Amino acid sequence: MNKDTLTKEEKSLLLFFETRMVDNFCKLDTRHMNVDDHKIADRWVREGEIAFGRIPYTEIVQTSSSKCTHFVILFPEALNIAEELRKERALRQIPGITTTLAHNTTGKYESLFQTLVEKGMLPTEQECINLLGSH
Repeated sequence: MNKDTLTKEEKSLLLFFETRMVDNFCKLDTRHMNVDDHKIADRWVREGEIAFGRIPYTEIVQTSSSKCTHFVILFPEALNIAEELRKERALRQIPGITTTLAHNTTGKYESLFQTLVEKGMLPTEQECINLLGSH
């Protein structure tokens, strides 16, 4: 798996898998996947990048809003790439965050925002970029 050759769809699927692995104990609801996602997942399994499959029926926990019927485990290389993609996504979000907070707050919130920046409790845009690293 090479981060630079992944398509937009593959990157999105990898981040979806990483989120399910981290936040949902490796379980996922395949109703959130389309046919192409399944093909990509099957290819990654064949290439040894991930483990992906159906959870045995007796182990499936079903709720009214979610039916996690499958599991996913990213192996180290895929997990590292997902981490890089997550970091890049965070960097893309930074330019508007502090500006939005500064310009869209009024009254007590504006002074709160300024106080947080002045006291070093809220990083500036440049400080966020420095914390996350540059690309």
